[in-house]
Amino acid sequence: MRIFIPSIVLAIAYAIASCSARTVQYPSHIRVKRNSYIVQLHPTAHAGCVQAIPGIQVSRNFDMFHGVAVSIDDSVHPSQVANIEGVKAVWPNRVFSLQYQNETTNGSGEYLHQATRVHQAHTELGLNGTGIKIGIIDTGVDYTHPDLGACWKTPN
Repeated sequence: MRIFIPSIVLAIAYAIASCSARTVQYPSHIRVKRNSYIVQLHPTAHAGCVQAIPGIQVSRNFDMFHGVAVSIDDSVHPSQVANIEGVKAVWPNRVFSLQYQNETTNGSGEYLHQATRVHQAHTELGLNGTGIKIGIIDTGVDYTHPDLGACWKTPN
């Protein structure tokens, strides 16, 4: 009996560790969207394995990444999502803030120079574009590619 109890404790500890390893926790200073996650699926799994669970809504299926974006109710914990058969990993959706301009302009002028550091090239490096030649090689876009969502089609 002494061997059996530590075996159970180790099995439980392993299960908790494997579950938490599949659920990513960001440091507290990183902002995340509440109850919103990216779920990576095993190569053989289908999005339906996640969609079938009450309290989980699939908001997007990804083509280039075998996974889905989900929103979960307060009754569902991310570790429960990680424990679904076919789920490889679960990441909270991070919130990123973009720099914005305080003035209302058409997106040109001094603001963009500050945001892209053009002003540094002008003032510190003395660059103003004199003598610069730009060549553009455009290979085109495969407008028939399915990932473009058939946006090239015109209405009948």
